[in-house]
Amino acid sequence: MGKRSWELDLSKSPTELLAHIGARMDTFFEEELAGLLGGETYLAEAARYMLRGGGKRVRPALVILSAWSCRGPMAIDFNALLALAAATELMHTYSLVHDDLPCMDDDDTRRGRPSCHVMFGVESAVWAGDSLQMEAIRLLHASLHKPALLRDAVGVLAKGCGFQGMVGGQWLDLLWEGTEPTWEKVKRIHAQKTAALMSSCGELGALAGNADQEERYILRRFGCNVGLAFQAIDDLLDVVGDESTVGKRTGKDLAAGKMSMAGVAGITETRRYAEDLVGKMVADVERLEGEAAPSLAELARHLLRRTN
Repeated sequence: MGKRSWELDLSKSPTELLAHIGARMDTFFEEELAGLLGGETYLAEAARYMLRGGGKRVRPALVILSAWSCRGPMAIDFNALLALAAATELMHTYSLVHDDLPCMDDDDTRRGRPSCHVMFGVESAVWAGDSLQMEAIRLLHASLHKPALLRDAVGVLAKGCGFQGMVGGQWLDLLWEGTEPTWEKVKRIHAQKTAALMSSCGELGALAGNADQEERYILRRFGCNVGLAFQAIDDLLDVVGDESTVGKRTGKDLAAGKMSMAGVAGITETRRYAEDLVGKMVADVERLEGEAAPSLAELARHLLRRTN
């Protein structure tokens, strides 16, 4: 199957490329998920509110660019690739809904707007988050018609989001709140809370791109390092970021006694750590031969420059 089903302009800057992919994702959600989200019910509106809240769409971009970074012909068609990418964003969005709840981080803003539970109530936010993660699995089942590919994709996504991944990391973040912060605790939280799903995105892209074992390993590791660098920069922005640009309250994590790399290691060392990760990412993708590999390298460098 060809890789030109969607004319993705790889000459764009990382910011433009993320915006381009994000716009295509927004269209996909509006066109394809209207039925899945159950019509105009209050619960569906809460879910759509979060999906329409913008965001950088880094996870779907990572899936799509990883697929185009492999040598072989695509294993799936364009619509299935979009569905695969959308499933990662649905999982990420559900985690944001739950993360903002009063019993979790108790954040009243997300991406510069009121959080889901502020707009729709706690009960609706809980169920909206639950519905988004189930729709991610349903979307994969409806789109991936090869049993082996469906099995692998569901397994990869579940591992990135479950006890060994995002959910486990979120739990550790709460469990260790107020305890003595250490480098080891912070790295473990980052590895599970953020990097595990990002790693799954790289591996899902590899599956879509018909990757061999080496390509799959490279893209899985690339995604993991994207997540580690992304979370390190997030910790920096909580300390030095502008609240109006970041889109949520800053300084809150340190004030609440949460594990923060910037709090443990300081601003300079945290930035150096992120820079080292980006160097590893760039070295990894230089081993890939697909046409989007240079764009993956630019995306890695872009992480260091982000302000939100």
